[in-house]
Amino acid sequence: MLVTGKVSVFRAVTYILAQCVGGIVGAAILKSVTPSQGQGTLGTTLIDENLGPVQGFGVEFLVTFVLLFTVFGVCDGNRIDHKGSGPLAIGLAVATCHLFANKYTGPSMNPARTFGPAVISGIWDDHWVYWLGPCLGGIAAGVLYQHVFQAPRVIIERDAPLLTIRNNDKDTKEMVADRTTSI
Repeated sequence: MLVTGKVSVFRAVTYILAQCVGGIVGAAILKSVTPSQGQGTLGTTLIDENLGPVQGFGVEFLVTFVLLFTVFGVCDGNRIDHKGSGPLAIGLAVATCHLFANKYTGPSMNPARTFGPAVISGIWDDHWVYWLGPCLGGIAAGVLYQHVFQAPRVIIERDAPLLTIRNNDKDTKEMVADRTTSI
């Protein structure tokens, strides 16, 4: 969001710090309520033993790309073609990415989600994967969406009984504004 200008530097830094603190607090709470014999890695994300760090990076890059591309598509204020639920689309993207990547990296898709458990458990194995993969995947998704897939700016003119939609004054579509009069 920062790279595409959707949030300010101050807001981005504030979000990052708040999420990292939240990750640490969450992991600390988890550790405090979990019996010591059942603590294990306390939700620390780890790369599968059959994968290398570069492959783990690729998985994290891919799942974060899919998630952020979905977020940018749902939040595109210029789109008038989707009438579905944005939160549902984002939730399905998270679920799909998690189901795909769970075996490989215990998907993070957010560095703060990995940072908190790493601080509390002291397990830092291949930690860079969970920062670089999501950060670069998110940047790639945002830049690609903004420069290639973003819907063009739409100007809506309301003239009864037609609703005129101008797409940068190139294409004009007219639709019946009041559906009850079209029957």
